[in-house]
Amino acid sequence: MSTQTNRLGKGLDALIPSVIPNTQLNIEQLPISQITPNPFQPRKEFNETSLKELAHSIKQHGLAQPVIVRKVNSAYELIVGERRLEACKLNHFETIPAIIKNITDQQSCEIALVENIDRENLNIIEIAQSLNRLINDFSYTQETLSSLFSRSRSSIANILRLLKLPTSIHDYIIQGQLSEGHARTLIVFSNDEALCLQLANEIISKKLNVRQAEKLIKSLKTKKKPQSKQLQLFDNYIETLSEKLNTDVQIKHRKNQLTISVSYGRFKDYIDFLDQLCTLEISPFES
Repeated sequence: MSTQTNRLGKGLDALIPSVIPNTQLNIEQLPISQITPNPFQPRKEFNETSLKELAHSIKQHGLAQPVIVRKVNSAYELIVGERRLEACKLNHFETIPAIIKNITDQQSCEIALVENIDRENLNIIEIAQSLNRLINDFSYTQETLSSLFSRSRSSIANILRLLKLPTSIHDYIIQGQLSEGHARTLIVFSNDEALCLQLANEIISKKLNVRQAEKLIKSLKTKKKPQSKQLQLFDNYIETLSEKLNTDVQIKHRKNQLTISVSYGRFKDYIDFLDQLCTLEISPFES
């Protein structure tokens, strides 16, 4: 199963002007030996073929854009342009054009995460992990991310839901054996790693398309849980609420008490959730 190009949109271009004002762009030639990698950059590996192609292009035509760095003690720390820096190293360049900016650790981390998300051919799990960190560490909301990366809020939510899956399934996605669509069919069994792995292997070995995988999951759900109408009603409510609110929903029933638990990140997400809940019109049998 082939991987797809995952580029979310204008992210880095939209973020950098707000964090690094382009008032005075003084470009300097800095020794490459004095530039250290960004410690906040979540991606550590690069496609070797793509990097060699970039190195060849730079050697033939020069560097189109300088890298961005900040001064740290007696050296420089990279902020933006890791592939360009690595390509110049392949060419055995001694110096590289760079813009020196004064930014904080938090801003450097924030930019590194957004640059990571904004790259082409980034696998969907790395995107999900970076989006999740922006939410947890920098108080981004799904709405903010939706605007930043030109994606619908439901699209952002669906990407984040992939993090529910076991790491063994993440590995299949990273290796390109499962697509995002295939992985999403497995989320309903995300609490059962053995079953998820079994289903993933069946999808891969039989080369099922997404629609066929959905049919497989649906048939297994029917066989796995012969339920009373009341329990089936609860499950239908949970699934419908989870989809409409783009978050985890749990319903627990004990005697005469019904508890609905909803997962949310920051306080603003909680307010957004309440707003959505007040306007919901749902049927427990929607699918």
